Amino acid sequence: MKKIILGSIALLGSGLSFAQSSVTVFGVADSAIEYTKAQGTGEITRLVSGSNTPSKIGFRGSEDLGGGLSAAFWLEAGIYIDTGGGQVTNVNNTPSGALPSSLAFNRRSTVSLLGRFGEVRMGRDVVASSLNYVEFDTFRGVGIGNSSAVMLSNGVFSNATALRASNTVSYFLPPDLGGWYGEVMGALGENPSGQATTAAGGKHDGDYYGARIGYRKANLNVALSAGRTRYDQLPTSSAVAGNVDRINLGASYDFGMVRVISLVSTERRARGTGGVASNVSFSLGGIVPSGPSDFILQYAQVNQNAIAGSHDARQLSAGWVYNLSKRTALYTTLSWLDNRNKSTLYVLNTTGGLSTPATTIPGGNITGFDLGIRHSF
Repeated sequence: MKKIILGSIALLGSGLSFAQSSVTVFGVADSAIEYTKAQGTGEITRLVSGSNTPSKIGFRGSEDLGGGLSAAFWLEAGIYIDTGGGQVTNVNNTPSGALPSSLAFNRRSTVSLLGRFGEVRMGRDVVASSLNYVEFDTFRGVGIGNSSAVMLSNGVFSNATALRASNTVSYFLPPDLGGWYGEVMGALGENPSGQATTAAGGKHDGDYYGARIGYRKANLNVALSAGRTRYDQLPTSSAVAGNVDRINLGASYDFGMVRVISLVSTERRARGTGGVASNVSFSLGGIVPSGPSDFILQYAQVNQNAIAGSHDARQLSAGWVYNLSKRTALYTTLSWLDNRNKSTLYVLNTTGGLSTPATTIPGGNITGFDLGIRHSF
């Protein structure tokens, strides 16, 4: 990472100056060849981005304000190494607010005030109820081996705030609480107060609120989170497109020879006459370090009760990461997904591009493989 020191700079001779600050430029370039084969449909070979770590470029910095206070900013843009394009973002946390692919600070764009009281942060950020899907996934929520996409049922429960939200205000506990950490978050859909609920939504569309509390000490880390995204629908609506509720509990313990990681999650989405769609899932995995290598294994299971019937699935993933240096690594992953009943879930690289990998017939299996390189700076 490259640090740039900015200090006492006059602004175009106006006499204004800035206190000394530290700004860091950072990023990751990650690309892989990915192959997926789906039973009953077909296979795809493609070049993807971010199969081990999301490809990105960012800037972050802080200024000491004195008296224990500091101000900070963080601007982080997701990029696609395979095309050179930028990842999508969203204006108001609703499907209609989606913006096309562009180089924007869509992963995180925040400004913060920090002190002994903790941190107050505003802007676009990862929502509190989704952090566990990344932290307690042995594949960190990316690549064809990740369990997050399957546990979120590949779109059945997805919404614009499945991972991040715009227009957020968050409070984070101070870091010196004996291992305890946590946050509360709220986000605005920014709809006018006079907007009535219609078939297309209402004034609370895109509003989010959630919280996370955890304990990290020595080799143990455990966290509980919950959140709701509001999507207003008429009571007579037949669509399963109302509020999205998520609760999840993650834990990990490092035994030295292996780090064991597990996550349990439940989701619910319902409104009007459309009935209830629910999802209960869990994952269990381990990371085994061996010299410059990390061997990764993970099992995930989804039990979904959707309106159209049961959509259950089992996923088994294995990976190997070989660190050539502190900043560069080679990696490969193999994933196998066994759909049950009417399920059509698929292995998914959530940051690999705009196209969907091979899907399957109801109850069909999918296998996936990738081979890539990651470089951080």
